[in-house]
Amino acid sequence: MTPSKKTYPEYTVRRVLNDASGKHASHTNGRFEAACVLLNQFAALAKEYRLPVKVEDREALRLFGTREETLILVRPKDGNIYVATGKGDTPIKLNYNPQEHCFEGVDVDPNVAPEPGKLLPRVSPLVVLAQEVLRLTKHYDD
Repeated sequence: MTPSKKTYPEYTVRRVLNDASGKHASHTNGRFEAACVLLNQFAALAKEYRLPVKVEDREALRLFGTREETLILVRPKDGNIYVATGKGDTPIKLNYNPQEHCFEGVDVDPNVAPEPGKLLPRVSPLVVLAQEVLRLTKHYDD
């Protein structure tokens, strides 16, 4: 009996493997650089919308109006983005896409129409940061 030459759809498995690959230590520098770009792009948007934030350096964003000193920062050790308070660091849930050299949200974006034959688009990491900042500074009624 000869095995079939059936070709299976690969797009979903490619996303799963890409997500797993993005967590590998070999991508720490890429995550770090992408995280700094993301944080600084968000800071410019936050300034435009007068959110209570201040860039400390390219790796940290200070939030005002929180109960304790709060930062959103990039840790060079792993290249991920965290909310840092006196109680410790909490990671912000984002996936690093090593193929595109950027972060993306974990969830599918219901506001973006999918393209036929392609994976559903994920939420922008800028949205994830905005929601986190708004939640922490109480500018967000959820």
